[in-house]
Amino acid sequence: MEAKIYKVADIPPKKIHEGCFTRLVAGQKALISFLRIEPKTLFPVHQHSHEQLMIVVEGEIEEIVEQKPCLLRKGDVIVLPSNIEHGGRTLDSPCEIIDIFSPPREDYLKL
Repeated sequence: MEAKIYKVADIPPKKIHEGCFTRLVAGQKALISFLRIEPKTLFPVHQHSHEQLMIVVEGEIEEIVEQKPCLLRKGDVIVLPSNIEHGGRTLDSPCEIIDIFSPPREDYLKL
């Protein structure tokens, strides 16, 4: 596999949930998702087999991890192990997040 360079702004956004859009880049062993979540958006509780690292780039989000709320702000990082139950909701402002999944999420690869 050869190296590739992407400009995030040139990647077409994909809607993954109401009020939530992502731009995706995948390698062989990881996938990165550049998310923008609109204010007052609920991201349903779910779980997946992929390890997830979430970095809050702008704004804030109340992440719900195993039924416990955790407020994440710009500069915060959370590591979500495989199969942990989680979801979230934005408050009064939009939120920008970088998610890294390993291995790449198959459902996102289809987008």
